[in-house]
Amino acid sequence: MFLRQSFLSKLLVSSLFIILLNNKLVFAQWVQVALPNVKINCLTPNTNNTILFAGTNNSGIYSTSNNGDSWQRKDNGIITSSVNAINTQTNNFLAGTSNGLFDSQDAGNTWKASTITGLTDPYINAIIFDAFENAYIGTNSGIFFAQKNTPNLTPRNSGLINLTVNSLAISLANMTESLWCGTAAGLFVTTNQATSWTSKNVSNNRINSISTNTMLFFASDAGIYSMTFSQNNPVLTTGGLADVNLLSVCITNIKNNGPTLSADLFAGTGTSGKVMYSKEWGNNWKQVSAGLLSNNRVNCLVVVGPYLIAGTDNGIWRRTLDQLTAVEEQNNSIPTQYYLEQNYPNPFNPSTAIRYALHKEGVVKIEVYSILGQKVESLLDSFQNAGYHEIIFNGQSLSSGVYFYQLSAGEFISTRKFILLK
Repeated sequence: MFLRQSFLSKLLVSSLFIILLNNKLVFAQWVQVALPNVKINCLTPNTNNTILFAGTNNSGIYSTSNNGDSWQRKDNGIITSSVNAINTQTNNFLAGTSNGLFDSQDAGNTWKASTITGLTDPYINAIIFDAFENAYIGTNSGIFFAQKNTPNLTPRNSGLINLTVNSLAISLANMTESLWCGTAAGLFVTTNQATSWTSKNVSNNRINSISTNTMLFFASDAGIYSMTFSQNNPVLTTGGLADVNLLSVCITNIKNNGPTLSADLFAGTGTSGKVMYSKEWGNNWKQVSAGLLSNNRVNCLVVVGPYLIAGTDNGIWRRTLDQLTAVEEQNNSIPTQYYLEQNYPNPFNPSTAIRYALHKEGVVKIEVYSILGQKVESLLDSFQNAGYHEIIFNGQSLSSGVYFYQLSAGEFISTRKFILLK
């Protein structure tokens, strides 16, 4: 018994020392803040960026007013579980779902089925308003248009090659407002309230997301397209992207650096589920995915306060912008050594992420022990390839206290302390 206590005492001191040494590493990664195991379809801030709404695939609508620290369910009245689009540009918030259009007249606290008629396809993917507060609803059967204060929607699909509408965006250049539409077969634009659409040459690629500001960026199955307002057609860039299947794109931190503008551009991928970052308008991408689960599709990205927030197939994650723009991430090379990172968050309740690096392929074990040295859970016991990995530990069934997690791979063994605080 004395030997066990002596070992644990030394291990506790060693673990605390490692935590202090790796304090910068611990916080330089993505952290899951809400809804583990829930697919997030959309993230939409209100007009003054004080409240962020999240539409989910099977859990309704959630919102946060403290940059993601805490979330509250806000879908009273919505009868469907899939919320694909939320728009807060008018006094009556709109939510597009797999079962039609819903509105809220109390800033998104409660919702009811919209009284607007004329929608022949109830599966809604996108909602936007123009400068005159006319509404455009994107569905699997094209665009539907409603003039301000008019309770009827009418189809506006002339010129569209494919009617599966994934995304809508508004841009303004030279006092001309343009409405952009991304479909399953390309990119289209209109300047006449969707009376007719003009195709842009994007090689019939699916356009999943659109970001507009000083430039236009389009996330597609083939990579990121970029376009200035003076260009006629967008240009495809794939240089440095870890995955060209792009589902989301977000631009922020636009600054005037003398004769040129600079900005931070982020893109979320589909196949490998990563976040990519470019400081050069879509060139020279680097990966900024530390902490994210592997193969976790990044469906939407939005900046709220000091954070970039990601909606994924496995919940809501966030990371501070200064970390993302200042830290060089690991590339896709094989690690030069084995390594077990400190979990994050720590303390945690009830879930936490554990990242580790494998220098060689082989059988990997990750086990959790109580402070008395008793094994309480086996997280992993299987063959894994060399590379960077992550696993989520859920301590819902355990009581609050100090625990240890241990990684065994070949002759390598590493143990760290973590704290469950309920």
